[in-house]
Amino acid sequence: MRGVWVVGLLLGLVAAGLALSDLPLAVKLLVGLVIVGVGLAGPFGSVLLAGLLLSAGVATFVVLTLSSAPAVAGSALGVATLLTASGVAFSFRELFRDRKKVPAAETSSPPLPGQEP
Repeated sequence: MRGVWVVGLLLGLVAAGLALSDLPLAVKLLVGLVIVGVGLAGPFGSVLLAGLLLSAGVATFVVLTLSSAPAVAGSALGVATLLTASGVAFSFRELFRDRKKVPAAETSSPPLPGQEP
Protein backbone atom coordinates (compact mmCIF):
# COMPACT_ATOMS: atom_id res chain seq x y z
CA MET A 1 0.00 0.00 0.00
CA ARG A 2 2.91 2.35 0.57
CA GLY A 3 3.80 2.10 -3.11
CA VAL A 4 0.29 3.24 -4.02
CA TRP A 5 0.69 6.13 -1.57
CA VAL A 6 3.95 7.19 -3.27
CA VAL A 7 2.16 7.15 -6.64
CA GLY A 8 -0.45 9.38 -5.01
CA LEU A 9 2.31 11.77 -3.93
CA LEU A 10 3.50 12.03 -7.53
CA LEU A 11 -0.03 12.53 -8.85
CA GLY A 12 -0.54 15.24 -6.22
CA LEU A 13 2.38 17.18 -7.66
CA VAL A 14 0.75 16.96 -11.08
CA ALA A 15 -2.61 18.04 -9.63
CA ALA A 16 -0.98 20.99 -7.85
CA GLY A 17 0.68 22.03 -11.10
CA LEU A 18 -2.65 21.90 -12.90
CA ALA A 19 -4.40 23.84 -10.13
CA LEU A 20 -1.76 26.59 -10.19
CA SER A 21 -1.57 26.83 -13.97
CA ASP A 22 -3.52 29.12 -16.27
CA LEU A 23 -5.79 26.35 -17.53
CA PRO A 24 -9.50 27.09 -17.90
CA LEU A 25 -11.68 26.53 -14.85
CA ALA A 26 -13.56 23.72 -16.62
CA VAL A 27 -10.32 21.71 -16.92
CA LYS A 28 -9.56 22.26 -13.25
CA LEU A 29 -13.07 21.13 -12.30
CA LEU A 30 -12.65 18.02 -14.44
CA VAL A 31 -9.40 17.23 -12.61
CA GLY A 32 -11.28 17.68 -9.32
CA LEU A 33 -13.96 15.21 -10.45
CA VAL A 34 -11.28 12.69 -11.41
CA ILE A 35 -9.73 13.08 -7.95
CA VAL A 36 -13.11 12.43 -6.32
CA GLY A 37 -13.48 9.33 -8.49
CA VAL A 38 -10.05 8.12 -7.39
CA GLY A 39 -11.05 8.54 -3.75
CA LEU A 40 -14.13 6.39 -4.30
CA ALA A 41 -12.17 3.55 -5.91
CA GLY A 42 -11.91 1.37 -2.82
CA PRO A 43 -8.92 0.87 -0.53
CA PHE A 44 -6.30 1.57 -3.21
CA GLY A 45 -8.13 4.72 -4.21
CA SER A 46 -8.24 6.07 -0.68
CA VAL A 47 -4.51 5.42 -0.14
CA LEU A 48 -3.80 7.09 -3.49
CA LEU A 49 -5.98 10.03 -2.49
CA ALA A 50 -4.17 10.40 0.84
CA GLY A 51 -0.81 10.83 -0.87
CA LEU A 52 -2.32 13.06 -3.52
CA LEU A 53 -3.85 15.44 -0.97
CA LEU A 54 -0.65 15.63 1.01
CA SER A 55 1.69 16.46 -1.86
CA ALA A 56 -0.80 18.75 -3.63
CA GLY A 57 -1.24 20.75 -0.43
CA VAL A 58 2.47 21.04 0.29
CA ALA A 59 3.35 21.91 -3.32
CA THR A 60 0.59 24.51 -3.50
CA PHE A 61 1.66 26.00 -0.17
CA VAL A 62 5.30 26.29 -1.24
CA VAL A 63 4.55 27.75 -4.66
CA LEU A 64 2.08 30.29 -3.27
CA THR A 65 4.45 31.29 -0.49
CA LEU A 66 7.27 31.95 -2.95
CA SER A 67 5.34 33.61 -5.75
CA SER A 68 2.11 35.31 -4.67
CA ALA A 69 1.46 38.88 -3.75
CA PRO A 70 0.78 39.29 -0.01
CA ALA A 71 -2.90 40.12 -0.54
CA VAL A 72 -3.54 36.99 -2.58
CA ALA A 73 -1.30 34.75 -0.51
CA GLY A 74 -3.29 35.05 2.72
CA SER A 75 -6.46 33.32 1.55
CA ALA A 76 -4.74 30.97 -0.88
CA LEU A 77 -2.29 29.79 1.77
CA GLY A 78 -5.20 29.14 4.12
CA VAL A 79 -6.73 26.78 1.57
CA ALA A 80 -3.37 25.12 0.90
CA THR A 81 -2.87 24.64 4.66
CA LEU A 82 -6.24 22.94 4.99
CA LEU A 83 -5.43 20.72 2.02
CA THR A 84 -2.08 19.78 3.54
CA ALA A 85 -3.59 19.07 6.96
CA SER A 86 -6.26 16.83 5.48
CA GLY A 87 -3.62 15.01 3.45
CA VAL A 88 -1.47 14.42 6.54
CA ALA A 89 -4.40 13.12 8.58
CA PHE A 90 -5.67 10.94 5.76
CA SER A 91 -2.18 9.58 5.07
CA PHE A 92 -1.67 8.55 8.69
CA ARG A 93 -5.12 6.93 8.71
CA GLU A 94 -4.55 4.98 5.52
CA LEU A 95 -0.91 4.01 6.00
CA PHE A 96 -1.35 2.70 9.53
CA ARG A 97 -4.80 1.16 9.10
CA ASP A 98 -5.23 -2.48 10.00
CA ARG A 99 -6.49 -4.09 6.80
CA LYS A 100 -6.96 -7.60 8.12
CA LYS A 101 -10.25 -9.17 7.22
CA VAL A 102 -12.45 -9.62 10.23
CA PRO A 103 -14.33 -12.93 10.06
CA ALA A 104 -18.04 -12.44 9.69
CA ALA A 105 -19.88 -13.05 12.92
CA GLU A 106 -22.36 -15.85 12.71
CA THR A 107 -25.84 -14.80 13.46
CA SER A 108 -27.84 -17.13 15.59
CA SER A 109 -31.31 -15.83 14.98
CA PRO A 110 -34.24 -18.09 15.71
CA PRO A 111 -35.86 -19.73 12.69
CA LEU A 112 -38.88 -18.04 11.20
CA PRO A 113 -42.26 -19.74 11.56
CA GLY A 114 -42.55 -22.46 8.97
CA GLN A 115 -38.78 -22.93 8.66
CA GLU A 116 -36.87 -25.85 10.05
CA PRO A 117 -34.08 -25.12 12.53
